[in-house]
Amino acid sequence: MSAIIKRLVPAASASSSVLRTRTAAVVGARFYSEGATARDPGWSKKEKAVEDQYAHNREVEAIQKMKKQLESKAKELEQREADLNKREKEAGK
Repeated sequence: MSAIIKRLVPAASASSSVLRTRTAAVVGARFYSEGATARDPGWSKKEKAVEDQYAHNREVEAIQKMKKQLESKAKELEQREADLNKREKEAGK
């Protein structure tokens, strides 16, 4: 497969220019395996284990985030209850 590269090359006269095309051969080719790796049962087990570990780690991160949110909401609730109790005592005097 060749690619066509267009270059603007100045002509003999200074007032005009000529459009020339040059071809360059593509070097290298990609080689793909026939899928022997994907057919190997050990490979698919390893791939599944890695995917499961990734999912587990994401779940752990989500749980930790929810725990932090729960703790902050619990502190906020305690502060509001303390404020409410204080106002009730002041109103009762």
